This record gives sequence, C-alpha cells and structure tokens, in this order.
Amino acid sequence: MAVMSIGLLYPAAASSPKAVAGVLDLRAWDFEEDGLLSLEGEWSMYRKLLLDPAMLASFNLPDPLVQSLPGYWKIPDVLPAHSYASYVLTVLFPESLIDNNVILGSRCSDATSACKVWIDGQPLFSNGVVADNAQEEKPEFRPDIVFFTPKSSTVTVIIQVSNHNYRTGGVWSVPLLGTADQISGEWNRSMQAVLFLLGALIIMGINQVCLFFSRRKERSGLWFGIVCIIISMRIISTGDCLLNQWIPGFSWEIARKFEFLAICLGPVFFGLFIHDLFPQCMSRLVHRINCTIGFVFAAIVLLFPAGISSYLVIPMELYVAIVILWLLTILGIAFYRKERGSGWLLAGFIILALTVVNDILFSQLIVGSAYLLPIGFFAFIASQVVLLARKFTFGFNQSELFALELESTNKSFSRFVPTQFLQLLNREKIMDVELGDQIERNLTVLFSDIRQFTTLSEIMSPKESFMFLNTYLNRIGPKIREHGGFIDKYVGDGIMALFPESTKSAIDAAIAIQHELSLFNLDQRTKKQPEIEIGLGLHADVMALGTIGEQGRMDTTVIADAVNLASRLESLCKVYGPGIIVLEKLLDLLPEDVSYRHRRIGTVKIKGKKNGYSLVQIYEGIPASRSEKIDTNLELWNRAIDAYESDDLSTAYDLFEEVLEYDQEDLAANYLFIQISNELYPVL
Repeated sequence: MAVMSIGLLYPAAASSPKAVAGVLDLRAWDFEEDGLLSLEGEWSMYRKLLLDPAMLASFNLPDPLVQSLPGYWKIPDVLPAHSYASYVLTVLFPESLIDNNVILGSRCSDATSACKVWIDGQPLFSNGVVADNAQEEKPEFRPDIVFFTPKSSTVTVIIQVSNHNYRTGGVWSVPLLGTADQISGEWNRSMQAVLFLLGALIIMGINQVCLFFSRRKERSGLWFGIVCIIISMRIISTGDCLLNQWIPGFSWEIARKFEFLAICLGPVFFGLFIHDLFPQCMSRLVHRINCTIGFVFAAIVLLFPAGISSYLVIPMELYVAIVILWLLTILGIAFYRKERGSGWLLAGFIILALTVVNDILFSQLIVGSAYLLPIGFFAFIASQVVLLARKFTFGFNQSELFALELESTNKSFSRFVPTQFLQLLNREKIMDVELGDQIERNLTVLFSDIRQFTTLSEIMSPKESFMFLNTYLNRIGPKIREHGGFIDKYVGDGIMALFPESTKSAIDAAIAIQHELSLFNLDQRTKKQPEIEIGLGLHADVMALGTIGEQGRMDTTVIADAVNLASRLESLCKVYGPGIIVLEKLLDLLPEDVSYRHRRIGTVKIKGKKNGYSLVQIYEGIPASRSEKIDTNLELWNRAIDAYESDDLSTAYDLFEEVLEYDQEDLAANYLFIQISNELYPVL
C-alpha cells in the first residue's frame, strides 16, 4: 500500500513538457497514452494585480515577470511576502482534443494564503477569499478537482494569489491536468491512500495508548501512540487537507497550529519513545534539552498567531533535522550493543528520516516531490509491527517458560508448605500468606516416629541415613494424603500430620501406615537390611494454625495442647509396643458404625500433665502374628486392666502373668507386670 501511495504522489510522466515563458505546448501530448501532466514551468506573473479573464483581454497590462511554479515569491524590492499577484499560463492543446470534445479535469491544490483559478474563462476553483489587503483576505487550504471542456486549442489559466497571513507567498502546488476519468481516478486513489495511512496511524496510536493504561510500566507504548496521533494531526492539516474536506470552512489558523505542533512535538515524543526503549544509550542531559526546545516551540505556536509562528518553521525544521541525526546515533549505538529490537527500529527510522528530510526540502520547494512523512511513518510502523510480532512471540515463549517455571516452583513450594495448609488459612497461593495469618478449627494431629533410629543411624553413613529415611517416608507419605491428611512437619525421623476432615480419617491413615510398614520391612528382610518399628499417637481438638517468625524468615505451625499431647502419646509406644495410642474418649468421636480392634491401657500419667488419661491401644494394622495373640488374650487382658485400675494388684499380677505365658512379646503386658511387681515386691 505504501508503494502504491508513492506512485500516486508522482502521477506525471518523467518526460512531460514544461511551461516556457508563460506558454505550455501540449499539441504533441496524448493524455490517453502519456497520462497526467503537471502545469510546472515558467508562468507569467503580474505583481500586485488580481486579474480575471476580462481584465486580461482588455486591460493595458504591464510586462509580466517570469516565475517558475511551484514557487514562493519573496523579492523585497519587487514583491514582498505579504502581497498579491496573478499568474497566467497559456496552454496549447491538439486540435483532435477539441474536435472530440474531450472533458478534461484538473486537480488544484495549495497557494499561500488564498487563491482563485480561472480555466478557459471560467472560475473553477477557489481557496478562501483573495484580497489586496489583510482585512478582506480569508486564508484557506483545501485541494479539489474541477472539470472543463476546452472551447479552443488555446486555453488560458489564471491563478489569483494573495498572502497576508503567512511568512511566504506563492503557489506551492500547480494544477494537475488530465482527462476527467484520469483526474477522478487519481483523486480517489490518493484519498484512499491517505485515509488508509491515517487509519493505520490512528488505530496504532489508540492501541498503544490503551495498552499503556493496561500496563503503565511500559511508557514507550504511550509515547509511540502520541507520535502516531501527532503525525495524524499533520496528515489531516497538510497535503490533501482532510480537515477542510470534512469540515468546510474549518479554521485556517487552527489547521496551521496542528501542522506546526506536529513539527515541534514529533521530535519530543519520538525522543521519549527511544529513551524509554534504550535509556542506557541516551544522555539524560541531551534528552532534557530536546524536550525543552520542543515544548518551547510548541508554546510559541499555541500562544501566537500562525502568521507569526510561521517564521519559526525553518528553525523548527532545523531542530527536527538535528534530532533525527541524534536519534539515528542513539539507535546506531543500540544496534552496536545488540540491544533487543534495535535493528528493526534503526531500519524503520532510516526510512522515516529520509521522508522527513524530503518533507523539509519539499516545504521549501527545493525538491518537487510531495509530502512523504505519512508513508515514511507507515514504513516505521511496519517495522514496529514486525518488532511487536517478534516481541509477542518472545513474550509468549517467555510466558510459557515462566508458566512452567511457576508451576514447578509452586510444586516445589507445596513440598515445603502443603496446599491443604494454605486452604485452611483461606489462601490460594503461597504469595498470599503473610506473617501472623492464623485460624482456629477442629483438627486431628498424628505423630509417628521410628523406634531406635539413632542406634540404626550409627551403622549408616549420613548419605545412607538420608536415603533410608526418604525411602521410608516416600512410602508412608501417600497413605496420609490418600486419607485426606497432609504432613505439616518432618522432625528428624518423625512426622507430624494433620487431618482436617475427621478423626476416622486419621486412624485409617495410621492403620494404612502400619500395613505399609509391614511391606517395607518385608523388602528390608529380602535385602537383608535392618527392619524398623514405629510409634503412632494421635489426638483431636481445637487447634490454631498460622505463620510465625519474622519478615525475613517465617514458617507454618500448629499451636495447641493437643499437639504436645499427641507427641507424648506416640512416645508411649516405646513401652506399650506397636499400635496407635489414643485417649479413650477419642473413640467417642467416631461414627457409631465404626470400630477398631483396640484394648484399654488404663489411666496413665503423662509427662507434663497433672492428671492421668485413660488410654487405649488400637492394634488393628500391626502384623497378624502380633494382633492375633492380642485378640486371644483380650478377655484376660481386660480383666487384668480392671484389677489394676481397682488397685487389686495381686489379681492383676496373676492375670498379667497368664497373659505373658501365652505372649511373652507383649511389651504392654511386660511393662505393667514389672510395674505391679515393683509395687508388690519392692527391692530394698
């Protein structure tokens, strides 16, 4: 589209004839074959005269000056900038064009500051109101197309021009001539191209500004969006002057302010854009100077009339040229340092810089091209689109990588801080947890410990000890999770697990752990490795869960007397043997249809507690060789416990002796038998 736009800006053939001494000979020109023609060349100029066809035919006119158009007048001794004049051109057409009544068209463009055009005796075009004084003149820029049928092979074109509102006067763009279809087609294509460029700039500008408000850290997008809007201001106020096309009679003064503001603010926001992308490549002092100069120019443009601020156009264009060289240097440094995206930015900016230089030269009528800044900026946008696509792809890949890393990190965190713990604290993510978060609720806590692990570890190396523990814990951890619990703490060779759902879940998990322990010991026996025994104790009560520590380091914890009690119960397995030690009243928390094989231990004084507790030993889940013997002795055991509890020590002594005759490995019976023996037969 940009390439097509360039073609539209150069519609005339390269070898087209030029006007000489006020005459343009087109008798050898075929519009159908040769195309459109610009009425460039030497026009007859009548200074300080506003001629019309009648005056040209009858008025005793002075000898005209010859001036090349397009061109300004600024000859102090002949015609000052604020003056008026008429331009006359005689065009010679081939007779065949007249014979065939060919309808011609002309695209009439800018003259400073007002103009009126007669073609073949007819007033076909006007911009504003031409006058010989500033009070009556009404400036306007509004290109348009007109149509006419030549009456003869000699056609006179008259352009009245007056300027009392701008620093220079003259004709910026001469009429373009062709058949009606050619002119209409060129006009439509030109407008479509300009509207396309304008639409692309506005969409990109709004998109970048909106993206900034959704992510305020990325200010480069805001600056680029503002640059797009600034260039859009220039497009609608110059060239085809869309503002006047859309709003007939739109203020010439405001349109010029739009044009001048685009010149002085473009470098400011472009500098901000490049600065935010590559701050390490840009001097902050030079950056501030650039912004200061641009804003000073902008203030003058806003505060003073266009006729005054127009005298700053050349200084502003010089400022633009210097900023372009400076920004090219910055981008070159960034490219040399291999900053991300600098290559695409540099390529796009070079194209943009060339079009800016063209516009400066064209505005001074040094080159006869057209305003190419919109096309250059479109090329820059294209480089930005490629850069954004690459940035998006890179960002998407990074997001996927970060998502995988985050997932891995969350999994790693969940190994240290269980997800269930976060849920109990009503927190979704570990990042939401703060020091001092806490909640109270009913929980069942389970403690488990390996018996005589210290002795076992003495025959192992540290590495072997870790491998042994991890192998064992890797087998019992899933059993806790399968029953709705989670491990809150690893304490040496022991664990502390919490069960939010029910006490039954905790007991079921403890039983499953004992089953898994039997399988573990079977593997150990096969490998001729030492077997282990564990102790299990649990208790249920209201507990406080939360975080403790300080801002630099914190941990999760459970604070309650039940935690200490469960730990003490687990330690009793050392004297009462394998199984699960619980308070007898804990069984009351179970559903009525749920029961476990258990036996009473009696009232036991627990370390750190004033009162004794009535305890039971749940032996379901221990090896069958042990549980079957306990079942066989259960009635005898209960009678022995009853006697012991009622202080009938002699009867209890005899009954425990009977229990041991059948099952000498019953640690609980051995312990109680010794206790009773010491009371009955104290050693002196």
